[in-house]
Amino acid sequence: MACPALSDGSPHYLRLIERDDYLTGVTENQWWAKRVVPVTYTDNFRVAYLMIGGVGVVLAAWTWMA
Repeated sequence: MACPALSDGSPHYLRLIERDDYLTGVTENQWWAKRVVPVTYTDNFRVAYLMIGGVGVVLAAWTWMA
């Protein structure tokens, strides 16, 4: 059984990816959103992987220098 949409037409709260896509689409049309809002799950994962990779490189360099 599929989760019904909410009264405003947005996807249910438990459908995270669909809700994120819907809300991103709604806010992209507003003038301030081009700089502030377009942060998606993909962007979050990308930042997390870059941070983990950066820490790995720093630790490897530190171990090599010691």
